[in-house]
Amino acid sequence: MSNLFLFTFIMLIITFFIGFFVALIIKIIASWADLLDFCQLHREELAEIKRIKKLQRQTVAVTVQSGRENLVAEKNQHMAHRLQETVHGVKSDKRAAV
Repeated sequence: MSNLFLFTFIMLIITFFIGFFVALIIKIIASWADLLDFCQLHREELAEIKRIKKLQRQTVAVTVQSGRENLVAEKNQHMAHRLQETVHGVKSDKRAAV
């Protein structure tokens, strides 16, 4: 009777450990599936964020370039205005002298 109880108890222990081992494998598979799903969603979000940042960089670059072009255009207009004043001043001086 004691042998039967011992073998039954050993079978119980072995079944218990096999159950935990199988549960551990299922848990690992489920975790990997969740991780892969999360990574897929994260890649789409990262791609969206990268696209938005690229557009922002292009917008900033165009804005900075436009700002520089506007600054250069303003300087050119200022220089052209000063040249015109100088030319008109020289013509006026010549007319007054003549």
